[in-house]
Amino acid sequence: MKKIVFATAVLAFASVSYAVTVSGEITSQYQKEGDLKTLKTKGEVLFSGSKTSSNGITFGGTYKVLVKDAQSSEDSYAAGRYTRATPTAITLRSKGTNDAQRTVTALSQDGTYRPGAFTEGEQTQSQISAFVSSSFGRVDMGRHSTAARALGGKAFGVQTADDRTIRGITYTTPTLSGFRAAYTWSANSDEEKSMAVGYATNFAGTDIKAGWGNIKKDGKTETAWGLSAGMAGFTVEYGQGTDGDKRKFDSVGVKYEAGQFLVSYYTKKSPYNAGTTASPNWNTTNKNNYLTAEYTVVDGMKIFAKDNKEEGVKKTYIGTTISF
Repeated sequence: MKKIVFATAVLAFASVSYAVTVSGEITSQYQKEGDLKTLKTKGEVLFSGSKTSSNGITFGGTYKVLVKDAQSSEDSYAAGRYTRATPTAITLRSKGTNDAQRTVTALSQDGTYRPGAFTEGEQTQSQISAFVSSSFGRVDMGRHSTAARALGGKAFGVQTADDRTIRGITYTTPTLSGFRAAYTWSANSDEEKSMAVGYATNFAGTDIKAGWGNIKKDGKTETAWGLSAGMAGFTVEYGQGTDGDKRKFDSVGVKYEAGQFLVSYYTKKSPYNAGTTASPNWNTTNKNNYLTAEYTVVDGMKIFAKDNKEEGVKKTYIGTTISF
């Protein structure tokens, strides 16, 4: 749900309409991950604006602020101190007939100063992007989702390392007979490329979606694809992907939505390192389970409960999400 905070205005000399909106989401939850219990709050606020010219071209931008890992307790602060990289050996000579001596190690107080730091608390990030769209399609610039994340297997729970945004440029084609394609290019410290194809249609009352996408970075390619079908409130999804080392991931799930209720269950299989960092062994398959129940109290507010099991660790989350 979006709230218009700056009403539409028209510039007579350019016939351009302006619209600025503010939207966001805040989640507060109790969570238990293994033996660790915490209360956390996370959220995001999105400021967006757009203009539509007289020739039909729409352009605008967004500024998003994200806050993650906000603790319910006060931040833990470690005070600064002086240290020295190499301890100094000094000789202490005791008084006596034998002049016994011993060598001890001491730290000089005039060494390197390490400033204090917060060890936990809020982690704030910001993202800014711009877009231009018309009958030719859409071009996104700045920090935004890659082509693979937008159209590929991300929605099916199997995206490998591409569950993120990227600084770059993405072109997305117009929808043609249910098909869309997208291409992302980024030239930061390392060149990254992503491409994807998505398809959506309704056949005999069944909503069908399919997506495929990949991303190339650091000389390796990650790929994911997925398929979903939904009818009468039930949706079944399946996805499969490989990471840059050709290790395979797959996921299957079902969700049911009726009125204000939503329940979903997914299982995800992924390779697990049963060895060590020096000698990894990826022949073991790990199975993760995800169970979620949501209830929409009113428009813009819902409560949820999640029971997950990841790499043998049980994780429970109970909370509420407020959207505006």
